[in-house]
Parts: sequence; structure tokens; C-alpha cells
Amino acid sequence: MPTPPLVHVLDDDPAVCKSLGSLIERLGCPWREHSCCEQFLAGYDPRQSACLVLDIMLPDMSGLELLGELGRRGALLPTLVLSADPTIERVVTAMQRGAISFLAKPPAPAQFFDQFNLLRERASVMAQQRCREIELREAEQSLTPREREVLGLLLDGRSVKQIAHQLTLSPRTAHIHRANVLRKFRVETVVELHRLLVNARGPAG
Repeated sequence: MPTPPLVHVLDDDPAVCKSLGSLIERLGCPWREHSCCEQFLAGYDPRQSACLVLDIMLPDMSGLELLGELGRRGALLPTLVLSADPTIERVVTAMQRGAISFLAKPPAPAQFFDQFNLLRERASVMAQQRCREIELREAEQSLTPREREVLGLLLDGRSVKQIAHQLTLSPRTAHIHRANVLRKFRVETVVELHRLLVNARGPAG
């Protein structure tokens, strides 16, 4: 059985948080209470399998503003938005900013359970994707300037001999740089490296 995701419950009403928390516990998931967006963002770990139950009205920024901030950070966090006044405009905006579902507040338990199961299904997949993206970013940041040049030439299909010639390196030095690049990206071949980076970056527009 996969580890259940951590559920962040973001609402400035402690009674509402406790009520939602009791529903979440019935589904076998751990949860954490947050009273404002700043508190949530300070403790949010993008590597962790998690999801968010988010009230739209909060003291420091609105739930919609928080969704926008998460989007700017590239955070893939399955989110269920709750609102005591679920206008069409709010629902549309929440969905456009990445929310998976939107329920009137307070939600009926049966409705909450149905929508929460969608969050839980996506949380594990998104966490794996986030971790891989972070690993790739860290691998790229760890490259030396010379290794970045070698990486670019490898992705262009150049052989080690061609790289050595173009960068005025000995073949042995070019081989070392190639090995370092592959090691940092945790792959064995240039074909794997190319596939990994193409999948991570997506198709060119």
C-alpha cells in the first residue's frame, strides 16, 4: 500500500479545520492545520506527497491568490477549494489556477469523500513528478561550465571525439566530462540522458 499523502487543511476557523480533519482521518490520511497562507507556505515541502483543502477566504491572501502563488512556484499540489459563496466566477478562476475540485462550504461528508479520493489519487503521482523535477534541476545546477558545454554537445549528437576537438580537450578529458554529466543525471547512456531531458522539458513550442 502506498503511503497516504499529508493533507494540508487551510482555514482560519479552528472548528472547521477540526471538522475537516476528522473526515480526513476517517480516510486514513494524516493532516496538518494552517490558519493562514503564510504559515502554510513556510512549512510546505514540495518533495512530499501531499494535497490541499483550501478555504477561499483567508486573512492574509485569498485562496485564489494562493493558487496563483503556487502556480508561479511550479508547485503541483492537488487542491480542493471550499467556499461559503461558490460563485461561477470563483469556481472558474480556481479551476484555471489548478484546483481539482470546488465544493460549497460546509461540504456534505459523502461529497467530500468523493472529491478527496481524487486528490489522494493524484498526490502520489504529482509528488513523484515533483521529486524528479527537483532532482533534474539540482543536477543541472551542479554542472560546471565545461560540463554544461559538454551536455549541450552530447544532446546535439556529438561524439566524444568531436567534443574533444570542438572544445580543444584531450579525448581522455572529454570522456571524464561526459562521465560526470551522466553520473550527475543518474543515467548510463546519452540516449537515456536525452530521453530524460526531453520528457522533463516537454516538446519544443
